Amino acid sequence: MQQILRIDMSTLSVSREEMPAAYAGLGGRGLTSRIISREVPPNCLPLGADNKIVFAPGLLTGSQAPSSGRLSVGAKSPLTGGIKESNVGGTAGVCLARMGIGALIVEGVADGTYILEIDGDEVRFQPAGELNGQSNYAVGRSLVDRYGAKTPYITIGPAGEAGLAVATVAVSDLEGRPTRHAGRGGMGAVLGAKGVKAMVLLGKGSAREPRDPERFKTAGKRLAKELAAGRKALTRYGTAVLVNVINEAGALPVNNFRHGSLAGVEAISGETLVKNCESRGGRTGHGCHPGCVIRCSNIYHGANGNYLTSALEYETITLLGSNCGLRNLDQIAELDFMCDDLGMDTMETGTAMAVAMEAGTLQWGDFEGMKRCLGEMASGTVLGRLLGQGAQTVGRTLGVKRVPTVKGQAIAGYDPRVLKGTGATYATTPMGGDHTAGNCLPGRTGLNDRDKEGQVRASREIQRYTTLFDNLGMCIFVGPVKQSMAAVGELFNSYCGLAYGENELLALADGILKDELAFNEKAGITRYQNDLPAFFRTEALHTGLVFDVSSEELVNAFDQ
Repeated sequence: MQQILRIDMSTLSVSREEMPAAYAGLGGRGLTSRIISREVPPNCLPLGADNKIVFAPGLLTGSQAPSSGRLSVGAKSPLTGGIKESNVGGTAGVCLARMGIGALIVEGVADGTYILEIDGDEVRFQPAGELNGQSNYAVGRSLVDRYGAKTPYITIGPAGEAGLAVATVAVSDLEGRPTRHAGRGGMGAVLGAKGVKAMVLLGKGSAREPRDPERFKTAGKRLAKELAAGRKALTRYGTAVLVNVINEAGALPVNNFRHGSLAGVEAISGETLVKNCESRGGRTGHGCHPGCVIRCSNIYHGANGNYLTSALEYETITLLGSNCGLRNLDQIAELDFMCDDLGMDTMETGTAMAVAMEAGTLQWGDFEGMKRCLGEMASGTVLGRLLGQGAQTVGRTLGVKRVPTVKGQAIAGYDPRVLKGTGATYATTPMGGDHTAGNCLPGRTGLNDRDKEGQVRASREIQRYTTLFDNLGMCIFVGPVKQSMAAVGELFNSYCGLAYGENELLALADGILKDELAFNEKAGITRYQNDLPAFFRTEALHTGLVFDVSSEELVNAFDQ
């Protein structure tokens, strides 16, 4: 039975609690959202003492289920003002689960900044000292020197310490580097406000045992075999495989979503990424967490053959790259490294810079200017702090009307005028403009992506499946679609000793979504904010497409 570990930073005290019966069947996003909805006042200040930040491994995280090592990080978001769950790989989720920690809650505000040493039931509070103000890679090296390369850790960079709304929570990867990020929603700022610079996970444990081991083992082997055979493009190219796909669909963000395709896109494509990795000593087919069989991550080296970043993903390539006018993969990789090092969401940061370019504060494709701005975000200049509050604040401050955000959060790298199901997800998810809440990629829904009919229903279904995956700690590349439910249900039932059908599994997801929607409603984020920025409805792409999904359908999306 997993337990709740509660850390009160105001008193530097720790308690361990039994998991309440009301949390049965919940892990990951299910736990973070239920705990936040029950324990955090919806009208609290996101960086104040009343907010809490919750770390919850998925229900299957720490087991032998394939690609199930995900960790959810939840809080009231300083970016959206609503409930937030940010999902991350790395080594921390499995370690927490195997220590018997179903949810780690950090609450209160410390007088000072600390490194938390978490060793089973014991938590030691070590003053951060010289690590204050240090970047993630510097902190990671120090923690590896002190605790060993195989010790999982969680850390924040200068952006989190400064309270920037783009701040991430970094998690160590399989090589001991801080490259896996819970990027969306400003979770790093919330952890920083608590007075936590890093958490080191010292406790050991063994794989979590299912109720029906043989059935679970058989189901896991079957799924692992299917994933290894069916996700070969992701293994080879990573998420960058989407660059050409989305460009051909006309949905690639270019210059603040002004265009949907890019001439010369091959320079930033997955094929170029693979070529560079292979010729420079980098690596593709890299796992982002223990037990991943898809292995869509990469280790990217620069032209000099030295390590540059890990991992270079589709969202970063588009939102720090094509959407800002950059056409050079090495430049994008360098910016990605800087964002990881400083603890900044590449998606929100890239979009904020594109909006600043729209205003003329930066020039399109100004790589050196973008690097300078990242430095200013870390050092705290007025411009840096403005960019660090995200795209919506940048747009309001600089008088830009074309700001691609929903509920305060930048949308992802898929133009909603083409991929209208994903547009419906941006508009309706409780998480703000978040594709990982229910990405309706080409071919996923069975609909014509450019047709407005049926997109809200399709988005809602993908959101339900995705919420279930987040609850279980399973990577969304396993496939949050109806066709996956038999395999997922078999793992869930054999692990928990239950006999849930698809409807009962989806009822779990519906309960999580209900918690999130209710929290947002009380926080002032209502269904009437379920829409996209007006320019997506009025500005046509070169294909003539606009976003024309019914506003009424979006408002009533979760009544269906």
